[in-house]
Amino acid sequence: MSDKDPACMGGFLRFYQREGLTMTTILIADDIPANLYLLESILKGYGYEVIAAKNGAEALAQAKEHAPDLIISDIMMPVMDGFELCRQVKTDANLNHTPVVFYTSTYTEAKDEQFAMNLGADRFVIKPQKPDELIRIVREILNTPREKTVPGPRRPLGDEMEILREYNEVLFHKLEKKVLQLEEEIAERKRAEEQLQKLNEELETRVAERTRELNTSLSEKELLLKEIHHRVKNNLQIVASLLHTQSRHISDPATLAMLDESQNRVKAMALVHERLYKSDDISSIDIADYVKFMGTSLLQFYGIGAARVKFEVDMPGIRFNINRAIPLGLLINELLSNSLKHAYPAGRKGTITVTGAKNAGTIRIIVQDDGAGIPESFDWRNSDSLGLRLVNSLADQLAGTIELDRSSGTKFTLTVPEQVPA
Repeated sequence: MSDKDPACMGGFLRFYQREGLTMTTILIADDIPANLYLLESILKGYGYEVIAAKNGAEALAQAKEHAPDLIISDIMMPVMDGFELCRQVKTDANLNHTPVVFYTSTYTEAKDEQFAMNLGADRFVIKPQKPDELIRIVREILNTPREKTVPGPRRPLGDEMEILREYNEVLFHKLEKKVLQLEEEIAERKRAEEQLQKLNEELETRVAERTRELNTSLSEKELLLKEIHHRVKNNLQIVASLLHTQSRHISDPATLAMLDESQNRVKAMALVHERLYKSDDISSIDIADYVKFMGTSLLQFYGIGAARVKFEVDMPGIRFNINRAIPLGLLINELLSNSLKHAYPAGRKGTITVTGAKNAGTIRIIVQDDGAGIPESFDWRNSDSLGLRLVNSLADQLAGTIELDRSSGTKFTLTVPEQVPA
């Protein structure tokens, strides 16, 4: 059994407790809770007693109270950073024998390490490290005889102005790099916004031009209508492709999600024009045919196989003109996207159905899944979600109503007039 085995580690802990022995104490400091938790878990797993602090000032107070055997500290922290913590430790007569290890992912340059070592640090380690390697470093330092440990800074600290100058130089360089990085991100986002605005203006111009051409000759109406549907579809697909391309340069999860959702909405509009272009009747679109293509596209987009989530459509005889098909398509796109994103977590299987039927001058369309469902406490009509706000707005645009049934999975029922109100 190796010393990494959990049962072995538990045996070590019980042995120390039974024999009344003192465990090696390591003080760790990091302002990011996730980093602090991970490091604490690794060290405790190898039998060390751990004291955690969220910044340098808190770590210094803990060090004075508990006299740890080793200090492992991040550098960039609020209140007091790691550099100042190290300087305080190495100038304290009661603590200057305590080895200090810097564990950082921000300060990674050679001059950062040199400054840290000048302050008296025993080791400069770049995050992340594999647990085995990190423990090897810890053991190596702890096993170094104390009389060989440097009891203070590796250079005299009398020249406070020189230390301050070096410290400011390191900090300024790091902040300068961060500012440049932020400026690049802002510039990139601005270029993306300008590009999208330009494409939108170009799309509006092309649509306007084709519309004027359509009005010049009634005899060419059908040909021109087919042409405009084809071109608008292509332009919308270009916009969707550019959104996809742009998303590959975005690291922010929230921005990336918005671009993905916008891409699917543009595709939903493009699909209306594609179906009309390929239809013999360009005055209306078969909604069942349209929804089938949309569902297949969304399953592919979210990487969900048909064997895992089945998609069924039953909407005989329901046709909408383009003015109603686009808002209906966008509404159904939002509901299907929500189901695919949230209804079937962790590989769960199920079925999404879209049904439609005419009844006494109205058309009732139901989008239903048998997934996890929406909590009763969630106010979907007043949600901050753009998708659900669109659902309510698009239902109003169709002069219809939409209701939610949460009794078994999620079931949205949209009721719209069969004929467009005057």
